[in-house]
Amino acid sequence: MEDSNKIVIFGNGNFAKLVYYYFTHDSHYKVMAFTVDKDYITDKEFSGLPVVPFEEVELLYPPEHYNMFIALGYKSLNKLRAKKYYEAKEKGYKLVTYISSSVIKWENLKIGDNCMILESQIIQPYVTIGNDTVIWGGGVIAHDSIIGDHCFIASNVLVAGNATIGPYCFLGASVTIRDGVTVARECVIGMGASVIKNTEEGGVYFGVPARLHPKIDSKTCL
Repeated sequence: MEDSNKIVIFGNGNFAKLVYYYFTHDSHYKVMAFTVDKDYITDKEFSGLPVVPFEEVELLYPPEHYNMFIALGYKSLNKLRAKKYYEAKEKGYKLVTYISSSVIKWENLKIGDNCMILESQIIQPYVTIGNDTVIWGGGVIAHDSIIGDHCFIASNVLVAGNATIGPYCFLGASVTIRDGVTVARECVIGMGASVIKNTEEGGVYFGVPARLHPKIDSKTCL
């Protein structure tokens, strides 16, 4: 097996288990181990593979021979995942991206590392997706849209053409973003909301049309 195909997954929760399944059954990568901070190790194995302390993972699975994927969700508005993303890069790891084989995409898609795009997503031409972004299945990212770094987009979200999603955003299930709209950084858009105008940085929005909730801070609501 080529070294470029071997990966270590950061995480030992449900999301890590899901990531392991996708990489195992729908990619050319081979998962070799899991890693988490030593204080969070609850068992020596996870999904039948060894779990090693992140503090010493590079000694056991050196970055010259292994890649990594950070399998954390949207906790703390994606900032916990981002923290481990940067720590893994500092250790020298290449972070890999998974795109489901059922995704409809075009050759001019620009996408960063440590991204995950799940089943039946439609990504139209001229889309840019940043680093460390998770996009669940069944949605549409329309032409010329930009998705920033460290975002989490839930199932069945429609991002219309020429829209921009800033970094560290969370879009709940079945959200709609109108064409040309900019969702500012660190926004939370609640399930089913319809965003028809630009948002404020750090805002939490609900409803149809989406309205800013004045008493909820995006940094503490997830």
